[in-house]
Amino acid sequence: MFASLKPDRELVADTILKLIDTPKGERPLRTVVDPVTGKFFRNSQ
Repeated sequence: MFASLKPDRELVADTILKLIDTPKGERPLRTVVDPVTGKFFRNSQ
C-alpha cells in the first residue's frame, strides 16, 4: 500500500543537505519528507 508513496531519492538527499547546512541550534528535532506533495516539514522542539 505504501510502496507507491515512497519519496523521491533526490528529494530526500536535498532535504538532508538542507539539514546539514542549517546552523547548530536551529536544526529541527524531526523532519518529514512528504512523498505526496514533494515538500519537507520541520518539527521544532
